[in-house]
Amino acid sequence: MYVSVGGRHPGRAGPGEGLHVGVTGPDGHYVIRNLPQWDAPVIVYPDTQPFGVRWSGGATDLARAKPVSILWATRTAFNLKLAPEARLAVTVSGAPTGENLLVDPVGSNGSVIGLGSDLIGDGTTTVGQLPAGRVRLRITMLPSNRVFYYDGATTLAAATPIATTAGATSSITVQVPAA
Repeated sequence: MYVSVGGRHPGRAGPGEGLHVGVTGPDGHYVIRNLPQWDAPVIVYPDTQPFGVRWSGGATDLARAKPVSILWATRTAFNLKLAPEARLAVTVSGAPTGENLLVDPVGSNGSVIGLGSDLIGDGTTTVGQLPAGRVRLRITMLPSNRVFYYDGATTLAAATPIATTAGATSSITVQVPAA
């Protein structure tokens, strides 16, 4: 498991990337040294284990995370219980030929909250490491740089949240909106 002070999921950068990241040992303990003094959210996320991401305070996205106070020359304890991951099988149709689709689960503030996936054109993919609750699905089309959400919304505020359940895979179909 990875533990990161600052609360950002590494997304496409990959597990362990970031400035203030530690890796848990077999007993679940970790050390992150040389942290600045600050109040910051903390995220715990898996590499390959089938668990959903979780933030400090038991939050399911960065916007709801409870900051942890970190003071100089002290040891700060942070404990968290993880739940089995929720997964989302996403079928996309109507994608223009040659477009690469970046399929990313995001929280209420737009931050990545799980492991995204890519598609080239139409097809089905699965996003994982999701917490149980509600996520929004952002799709970025490249090279056109069009961004839309699961329900065709063009803004995060208008996007419909998708219910997820720990230990289960939900399925949705996304129709690419007309340009």
